[in-house]
Amino acid sequence: MAKDIREVIALEEKFAAEAQNSQATAWLESLRIQIAFGRRKGYLRARLPKLTPENPGLPQPETPTTETVTFIDQEREALLGDGAVLYLPAGETIRGQIEAGREFGYVFNGGERLLDFPSRRIEVAIYPDPERFFVPGSFNKTTDKQDALMEQDAESLRKRLCLGGITMVRPEAPEVTEVIFKHFDATQVRLLGKDYMEQAGGYYPYIRTSTPTNKTGSVLADVGHFAAGYGPHVGDWHRDDRDVFLAGARWVVPQRSR
Repeated sequence: MAKDIREVIALEEKFAAEAQNSQATAWLESLRIQIAFGRRKGYLRARLPKLTPENPGLPQPETPTTETVTFIDQEREALLGDGAVLYLPAGETIRGQIEAGREFGYVFNGGERLLDFPSRRIEVAIYPDPERFFVPGSFNKTTDKQDALMEQDAESLRKRLCLGGITMVRPEAPEVTEVIFKHFDATQVRLLGKDYMEQAGGYYPYIRTSTPTNKTGSVLADVGHFAAGYGPHVGDWHRDDRDVFLAGARWVVPQRSR
């Protein structure tokens, strides 16, 4: 195992350059173990990935919608009364956030699909209380299991609040970072910071997103570890893998936005 984070970074960059080699699979598995260790211990520090001819990034999927979708008044009132806070992403990208001076603890080399895909202008309700922020039982689960738990939690929320027009989704990575920064600006509270570690077995928590970091979509970006002085981390994890620090978030949106 790498003894220094510089070795981890060197291994990651070497893998990126050899990603087309069929023998790289073993490299990736070993590297993920080392990166997971570094992320848990807080050793990783910010780097903005460089796009090169050898690392052109991923092709864009469907054109992101520019339509603005918000909650209706009844939904907004019920969610606020239930302890949620609401934010409307403004179409920011992670690259734009970095260039605007936002601090990140780490950014995975995920190419254009991670850096340049904008947040969707869909109003979101989150529950900032650490005991309510995550989908119950979703830590240390695969993506499919987290999605199933999210659907169950969304149905429970709809029934409890008598709101048929809301649901929960896995957000895109730039939506998570934008909301994290908006919430910090408004409250000075670090979502996914040290106050949320108890829910993640004593580690800084991460939430899984819908943003792929490889061509097949088998690896998805995650966001978390918003430590004081470093900013949030943007990493990635295979959709079939799990860990004690990785969960699904209660990311509530209007159902008509799906």
